[in-house]
Amino acid sequence: MPKLVQNYKFLTIFALVLIIAGADLYKNHSFDESELLSPKEPKITTIFEGLDYLNEIRSSVGLTKFKESQNLKISAQNHANYLDKNSIKAEDNAHGESQALPHFTGQNPAERAVFAGYNSSFVSENLSHNQINFNSSIDSLMSAIYHRFGFLNYASDEIGVAQSGKIYVYNMGNHELNLLCKSGGDFGKSGYYVTGICSDKSTKIKEQTFKNLTLPNEPKFLLYPSKLPALAYFGGEIPDPLPACKITANPVSVWANDNLSLKMMDFKIFDGANEIKDTILLDKNSDINAKFSQNQFALFAKNVFEFDKTYRAKFSYILNGKSSDLEWEFHTKTPEFSYFVLSGDEKIGVKSEHFYDVFIKPKHCNDTFSRYTYTTSPLLKAKVEYVGLNTIRLFISGFKGDKVDISLDNGVKFSVVLTTSSKDSFNILGLKPSFVILTALLAILAVILIFSLIKK
Repeated sequence: MPKLVQNYKFLTIFALVLIIAGADLYKNHSFDESELLSPKEPKITTIFEGLDYLNEIRSSVGLTKFKESQNLKISAQNHANYLDKNSIKAEDNAHGESQALPHFTGQNPAERAVFAGYNSSFVSENLSHNQINFNSSIDSLMSAIYHRFGFLNYASDEIGVAQSGKIYVYNMGNHELNLLCKSGGDFGKSGYYVTGICSDKSTKIKEQTFKNLTLPNEPKFLLYPSKLPALAYFGGEIPDPLPACKITANPVSVWANDNLSLKMMDFKIFDGANEIKDTILLDKNSDINAKFSQNQFALFAKNVFEFDKTYRAKFSYILNGKSSDLEWEFHTKTPEFSYFVLSGDEKIGVKSEHFYDVFIKPKHCNDTFSRYTYTTSPLLKAKVEYVGLNTIRLFISGFKGDKVDISLDNGVKFSVVLTTSSKDSFNILGLKPSFVILTALLAILAVILIFSLIKK
């Protein structure tokens, strides 16, 4: 058989294979846009960042803004470095330090503050792991009820804030008490006093002075969420206030001033005119970790709140023999980027090279995921990142019609389809296939040319 004819048969078969592959690729890139879910747009709720944001939250509930303490900032930075450099996880006693490890500055927040030059050992600490910025860290801690009470605290009025990697640390103290410790206390020759409050443990402070500084009479109530939008969900706090549930709505809380002798009668959350019935009340009697005071109350709805929605709370109590009610509205935040709320088996449409957040709405209070896998079209590039409870972030580039199939370890699956092509993607005459079709066309031309040569 002549060599030219052999080449002709080979190229013909090669061209047919490429045409079939190209047709299949084209088929995979075709989609019906009416079948795709469109994203919801985020709502910008605050222009403040970091400590300014935290202070806006404090102001919104009637507390004074935190002053910034350089000594507390140093102690917070030292601990952030310790956690980050030693790869300490949140569940590994993250508020403690081991003298055997590098960057040790104290076994507890008080010791670390004193090491950093703070004069008082009356220090508390909040911290968070795996956060993308200070605001996401603060939102996460504000949804965690024990840490919320750390930020919204009658006794603390100054703070040091620090970051190392994805770890954020907040050390809080009392400004006037720190100055009093520095000056050597205020105790005279008689009366009641407290010790162990200052870096010099023997320093004496009048009992009434200590109470005045750490138990102010105002405000009467701290209500959260209230005036500023808050996260729609809660989960993952250590220690865990609700071990029976992995995810719930953001708790609604009341902290009545500790100088008040108050009795709670009822606590409810409403969605419009309808009371949300499936709730769990946490107070001093039901708090399994014994962290609540007599005047602290939190109500958890077992189903997460919706994003960008207004709810209403009602707290009924008796004070000095008189029945009273507190009623207020609060609003939930949206995710940071354009977002989807999914239940599973959906197809969503996204633009190439844009960020999207995908929240998987839980079917019950233990419906969460921690791992995921995904497969993509051949030339598609996908960045899929876990950024929060039941939330992943997408950034995808490729051709219009490219697809990502995502599977979560709670059984949820969904598909992501590109509705636009990347700016640097290669397109021929507006077609959606990739270089395979171009190669097939060139092969066809070669076959035609060879066939014409044979005929001659």
